[in-house]
Amino acid sequence: MSARWEDGRYGAVEVAAQALGAGGVEAAWLPGAAWLELPLPALWARASEVARREGRVGGRAYIGSTSDPAWRWQGGRYLPSENGRHAVEGWAWMDGHRLQWRRMAILGAWCDADTGTAEKETIQYIKISAPGVLTNIATDARGLSRRPYAYSFVYICFDQIVPTTARNNKSHHHHHHPSLITN
Repeated sequence: MSARWEDGRYGAVEVAAQALGAGGVEAAWLPGAAWLELPLPALWARASEVARREGRVGGRAYIGSTSDPAWRWQGGRYLPSENGRHAVEGWAWMDGHRLQWRRMAILGAWCDADTGTAEKETIQYIKISAPGVLTNIATDARGLSRRPYAYSFVYICFDQIVPTTARNNKSHHHHHHPSLITN
């Protein structure tokens, strides 16, 4: 493996450590377990475990990808890229997942070129293994950049914060989850 890829892997470890240390974001693996370039069946098993558990209590989940899990959880400013049609002037704002979910777990990390495939195939797998649980509408990895020698993460959000309009529905009480994931 080239030195540049080694640097990329080291960067991914640092980014993950920052996200996990900041609170709100957790790891879907036990200490010492593999997560860099996790084989896809292991990724699907991790995602499926969370989604099926949510489904049993009537909960929902969301799968996404990001180069920075802490930022995606908190929300913040970003510079929109040119999407071929036009350059967007100045900064845009992305709402953090914490506004809609109580939990976000990193499932694994892959080089940018492979992360989109990992995300898309996981969404397709969960739609079959835990039907009706995902809130994802699109299955494509939108807005994920492909940087050389860099890694991105696939994550799952769960334990949805129910919008106030639905709160008078008594069945939507908050379920306390035991700590995440066994593999």
